Amino acid sequence: MKTISKKYLALFMLIALVLFNACKKEDDSPNSSNNSNNNNNTNIVLDFFKENLDDAKQITSVDITNGNYIDGNNYGTYIYISDCSFLDSDGNQVTGIIDFELIEAQTKLDMLKLNKPTFTSDGQLLVSGGILYVNASQNGEDLIINPNCGLNVNMPNYSNNSNNGNMQYFSGDVDLNGVFGWDLEEDVTVITPQDFDTSGFYFPIDSVGWINCDYFNTNAPLTGVQVELPSGFNGSNSQCFIYYNSINSLAGLYDGDQNGVFDLGAGYETPVGLSVKFIALSGDSVNDYYYHITSNTATTMNHYEIIPNMTGPISHADLQIIFDSNL
Repeated sequence: MKTISKKYLALFMLIALVLFNACKKEDDSPNSSNNSNNNNNTNIVLDFFKENLDDAKQITSVDITNGNYIDGNNYGTYIYISDCSFLDSDGNQVTGIIDFELIEAQTKLDMLKLNKPTFTSDGQLLVSGGILYVNASQNGEDLIINPNCGLNVNMPNYSNNSNNGNMQYFSGDVDLNGVFGWDLEEDVTVITPQDFDTSGFYFPIDSVGWINCDYFNTNAPLTGVQVELPSGFNGSNSQCFIYYNSINSLAGLYDGDQNGVFDLGAGYETPVGLSVKFIALSGDSVNDYYYHITSNTATTMNHYEIIPNMTGPISHADLQIIFDSNL
């Protein structure tokens, strides 16, 4: 079992005293978002995101009897778990070995692969400092985080998004239309300490699910966006995204009536004049995938983008290489 260094233990004890505020989020499985306006789980391209989510899961068996910590394998997220941090479904304190599940997503490419756009549930664009998913179980039973003795997190500022220390804490969930969005948790404070040898973000967690450190993108004016795909590609078999080149942000576009024209959704807008790429993805894990990535373009008022063709079919592995090389 790992030994907690005095430095990190002292750090998180300080954070626990200064920061620990209550926040309430819904329980959310990492595979629950389908990003479809008609809540239709038959969209075949969802295979791509599910495989990536499964691959991104880090499951660690850890003994929390005397407290312990988790180190993320991908970006080094540090999570301190107290001996009182978890409860079973009856509200009893859990001790001994638990299975802790973590997903780290720091870049907009990560967020694209996991189908986690950076828009709030009411249509505002966010700039992300990083996304986490946390969950825990013991002997196959899902556990609850004790709201009075939660987890303390140090998430590295990999994308260098501090917004002058004004990062905020958002929880992620799927709405009634199946669209994933983020909601501000005003009771939780995100701190970027100036006195420690790291530029990471520090915050408490008191419930499982998706978490995002962000600030609101306030660029104006704003506009709606539409993307038209070639014949045969629509909301039943395809996904579209706006990939922002200069900020750590990603937008999802939806085709609820399956006519091949995707948009941000009612009430959702994006800043005019930002350099972006439009990305379209279709296909499944059995018959392979089709894709299109546009060249860099600036968003214009009432932007209408036409995707002329889709390239493919290619395998999941080859598509990952294309994304890694071009985004």
